[in-house]
Amino acid sequence: MATYTIREVAQRFHVQTSTLRYYEDQGLLCDVERDDAGRRVYTDSHIGRLEAIACFKHAGMSIDELKRFFAYEKDERAHIADMLELLESRHQAILKQRAALEEATCMCCANCTCIAIFSTASKRGRHTRIGRIMMARIFAPTIGEVRWTDEDQ
Repeated sequence: MATYTIREVAQRFHVQTSTLRYYEDQGLLCDVERDDAGRRVYTDSHIGRLEAIACFKHAGMSIDELKRFFAYEKDERAHIADMLELLESRHQAILKQRAALEEATCMCCANCTCIAIFSTASKRGRHTRIGRIMMARIFAPTIGEVRWTDEDQ
């Protein structure tokens, strides 16, 4: 059975050693043995648990959600529906985040495109009505009210 020091595990998972101690304090890492000098000794089972924790953390799962998931896992047969519900709710949250990011990306790209078009027209001395309208429609939600000139209406 392979064993690992706290520093080796921390480096492997790109976390601070304090994070590993915190996971242990929170009950996410159990049965961490100590050597004769009192240093933590991790095993392959801890590595497997940390791989799951890292995966769930990257998916945005909170410490409380991790605790619930691993508590359910102790009696998987009785809590399989609870585990699936927790994972499905995390999946739905990720889909919402993805949609929000895609919307923000589209707005950003649209803004950049319109800014480029408008600044090109400005450099050429062509402040066109359509340029002002495009800019107003894109930035109106962020700057509030748009004041139109008689020329724009």
